[in-house]
Amino acid sequence: MDHSLGLPNEMVATTFHYLSQPDVLRVARVCSRWRSVARTVPEFYAHLILDGDHFNKLPAYEQRIETFTRQLRDAASAGFRLSLVISVQWDADEQLDTDYSSDEEYHHDAYDLDEVMPKLVREAVIRVLPQYLPRIVKLHVALPAACFDDLQQSLHYPAPELSSLGLDFVGSGEIGEDEVLGSLSVDLFNGHAPKLTRLQLANVPLVEGVVIPALSRVPTLYLEYYADRDIPVIASHFPAVRHLSLDDIRHVMEDDEDIPLSPWSTLETLVLDVVVLPHGLPVMLGALITGQCIPNVYARLHSEDYADIGIAVPPFIEHFQSSIHLSLFHLDRAETASSYPPPLLNIPPDAVTYQIELHTVANSNCLTLLVDPDEAPSAVVEVANLMREHIIYLRFAFSGKALILDAFDSLQQLTTLHVDLDIRVNGRDIEDGRRPVLYCPRLDRVVAYAPGQYGLDRLDQIRAILHDFVPEHLPLLVLQGNPLPELVHSPLLLSDFRGVIVEPTQSFSKTLL
Repeated sequence: MDHSLGLPNEMVATTFHYLSQPDVLRVARVCSRWRSVARTVPEFYAHLILDGDHFNKLPAYEQRIETFTRQLRDAASAGFRLSLVISVQWDADEQLDTDYSSDEEYHHDAYDLDEVMPKLVREAVIRVLPQYLPRIVKLHVALPAACFDDLQQSLHYPAPELSSLGLDFVGSGEIGEDEVLGSLSVDLFNGHAPKLTRLQLANVPLVEGVVIPALSRVPTLYLEYYADRDIPVIASHFPAVRHLSLDDIRHVMEDDEDIPLSPWSTLETLVLDVVVLPHGLPVMLGALITGQCIPNVYARLHSEDYADIGIAVPPFIEHFQSSIHLSLFHLDRAETASSYPPPLLNIPPDAVTYQIELHTVANSNCLTLLVDPDEAPSAVVEVANLMREHIIYLRFAFSGKALILDAFDSLQQLTTLHVDLDIRVNGRDIEDGRRPVLYCPRLDRVVAYAPGQYGLDRLDQIRAILHDFVPEHLPLLVLQGNPLPELVHSPLLLSDFRGVIVEPTQSFSKTLL
């Protein structure tokens, strides 16, 4: 008995929102009414994955591809829109080296992959795509370079519902490592993909002077494995991009190469994962960053050949010449994943990252730099040298206080200090006169936060803040979280600060966003 018969279609559709893949197809098989209602939910589509990567035998590929094509037919016949992930790779050379004791039949199968796989993928997968293009909302394809031309031919038809496209041509197949792919066709989707908002490309050549109409208006672009010299070409291909991610920009130009780069006025967000070279940033990447003020920049910086990370900092902060808020923290991987977009999430498990984040007060522009902790001092010193006269608000964890004291000699404009009490200290820490102190003549407000309830066990730590950051006049102390009355009314605190107030903040974010 269908107990949903008495419910309006809108309520049934709301219930479908709570389902996950592959429950879409299960809903379609319940009854005609459920199938009809499900088709009206915009976010409700069949998500199908062909993950045929590096099987040992040709029959394994054939079986997996046959299953995928059957699921594709079923979903389409049920009237659902489609989200497809097609990833097929093979490496015959690697298989031949896997087991030298294997029999002749095994070697024959491995050899057949090079001969048969391009044809199998072309006939069973690529050539059927055109009939499904009107229904596809998301398409991500990762195929060997041998399949590049065949896939392009299958995508010469309109894709009216396509919102997200990913293309990655990597791996083996028939094409040797030294062969170069042609460019994407100007006839891609016959120039018609009006709903396309997200594009991801890896190992896909972009040719100067060739504009692809179907992709030219995409606002969100992810690129991986491109050369520094490609940046002007990227700008000409995608003039409407607002959110750009560049991952693994390792190839660089010579300093004397003169390639013009016009301002990319539409850019609102730039996300980078880049290797810093001995002379600093890659040439065109540096020109992109300094050529215009991009409102939001996120950059994960790595060093190569013992390059000084600090040398890459000045281009990023060239446009930060007004009052700023600065945040300095160590982040674990979970904190990075919850705060920052890809490719910044490509951090090894259990890795710790150091975050430098700047916000401008005037227009809320944001710069976030992520570096390895052992490279953080160089980057922080560079920020201190260039921005000390602009910092009015500083946030940091108490455990990282020493780095700040070493990098800065004064903060003349600082008015607010915000500290996460992540460790405990005792009274001897306050009396250590050998440590440097930071003069902050305008400091007017000190904000302290500790997790959970905290009391006099944090007294010495809070007093140590005022010992290290020396104001001209007594500042106000703001205790966030759940401080106990014994701390709020401590005579020692009342003698060090002009007043103590409590704000009921229950958490302390390490990002200013």
